[in-house]
Amino acid sequence: MHLRPRDLLKFGLLYAEGGQWKNRQIISKNWIDASFKKYLILENHSKKNEYGFLWWHYHYLVNGKTTNSIEARGAGGQYVFIVPQYQLVVLVTSANFRNRRVWQPEKIMENYILPAMSEKD
Repeated sequence: MHLRPRDLLKFGLLYAEGGQWKNRQIISKNWIDASFKKYLILENHSKKNEYGFLWWHYHYLVNGKTTNSIEARGAGGQYVFIVPQYQLVVLVTSANFRNRRVWQPEKIMENYILPAMSEKD
């Protein structure tokens, strides 16, 4: 898919809100729940991420506490992060093609965004 960043963020917000947009059900809550369900563990991934329907389940250790996220990931480091604990949706767009740095959005979340959110706890 080719989406503008603001449209990709809307996609994340739609999923974070259980399929609702402006108090209108656009996607069924059952589909959202099925999409987020953990169907398998990716054994070929060093962190053994769990995976749903194109959604990764990941966790970050920030200030000694675990923060769980649900993430859509795309080529070159395009990420939509949903962090239910903070009612947070974050979009990071990257152009990390062929440079082996597709993990940079995860480091941005872990080192900058989540520590700022955890300060509010």
